[in-house]
Amino acid sequence: MKKCLLTLLLVVSIQCYSFAQADFFEPGYVIVRGDSLKGFIERTDETKLSVAVNFKENSSSAVRHYAVGELEGFGFPKDGLHFAPVPAQIRSISATETTTRYAKKLVTGYTSLYKLQLPRTEQAQEYLKDNEHVYVLKKDTTFYTLAQYEVLTDNGYRVDKRYVGLLISLLNDCPTIAPASLHKVSFKDAALAPLISKYNSCKDPASANIAHTYKAKAMVKWGPEAGYATVYAPNKDAFLTDKDAFLGGNGYWAGISWDIVAPNVSRRFSTKLGLNYLNIRYDYLSRTRNGYSVKPYEVKEQRHMLRLPIGTQYNFNNAPGKKISPFVNFGLTAQFSANSDFKQKDMVPFLHIGAGAYVWQYKVMAMVENLGFRPDNEKVISLGVGYTFKSKEK
Repeated sequence: MKKCLLTLLLVVSIQCYSFAQADFFEPGYVIVRGDSLKGFIERTDETKLSVAVNFKENSSSAVRHYAVGELEGFGFPKDGLHFAPVPAQIRSISATETTTRYAKKLVTGYTSLYKLQLPRTEQAQEYLKDNEHVYVLKKDTTFYTLAQYEVLTDNGYRVDKRYVGLLISLLNDCPTIAPASLHKVSFKDAALAPLISKYNSCKDPASANIAHTYKAKAMVKWGPEAGYATVYAPNKDAFLTDKDAFLGGNGYWAGISWDIVAPNVSRRFSTKLGLNYLNIRYDYLSRTRNGYSVKPYEVKEQRHMLRLPIGTQYNFNNAPGKKISPFVNFGLTAQFSANSDFKQKDMVPFLHIGAGAYVWQYKVMAMVENLGFRPDNEKVISLGVGYTFKSKEK
């Protein structure tokens, strides 16, 4: 049975890879030489969209690849998400030259504000949180990069809020915005977008000011799941005392799980959370009774386990409307266990790796959990099925 479960886990993992090229295309548009073409754009994270766009006119047509400079813009109208090419100063590339990328529109009007998401390799952060981006402000025909940086000094890291000085310089011709107030402006969309809208209304109240409000709501798949589990001990001698012999173990589990996707970050990666109960029976031969050696006899011991698995899941085909979405996941399972009379209790971590697929509203999965961190420790191998409910993406 154990070999069958391990084989199934391997087969499911291999099948997942066959979906690795599955499309994540969503309705969108691209602007090429002044013409707006409607079709489908591959929806991926914004760091990848900033350098290239994959587009096709319909679901069966060939994919066109557009690098930076080949499009005048693109977007996903359903989400109110629009991108345009802008020059930005990226310190890790050049301290003086600008690099053109596709950036997300936040405000359009007398001045325009864009947000450019950067990969971690281009915007180091050791101390700051949520600093893997810069903003670009277009005033007249000039683009200004608004950024903040970590600076290492003899006394540790400090924050160089370079964007504050630029805001004071660029917005000083509006009497309703006090320069002193700009020192308190945080490096976030919620602070900068309203500030630029206020400036636009101050300078040109007759012209339209468009605030591109986009807030991706997390997509959550959740639901009950249950399955069968068996225990595998690679090193049986270490599993019990030298006077006992481990025969095996099996049981059943049931619980609930949540699969949380942040679509503005990535549709391929999601956070996996769960809560389940496992009842498992261990079988072993004992050669002692009350401290005396006796003829070997079989002992069956029930264990009650309350488990909290937390991990990361890679989804091979998590695009909206897809009926089959394979996945692999890995993480840590916190577990509290006790025997039947609750006299023996312990709390141990399990490393886990699993694979499976969402098939319509159902889920099938296989998983291996390793007790602790040693590869020769006890393992719980399980198969399961589940039913999923989905939250609506807005």
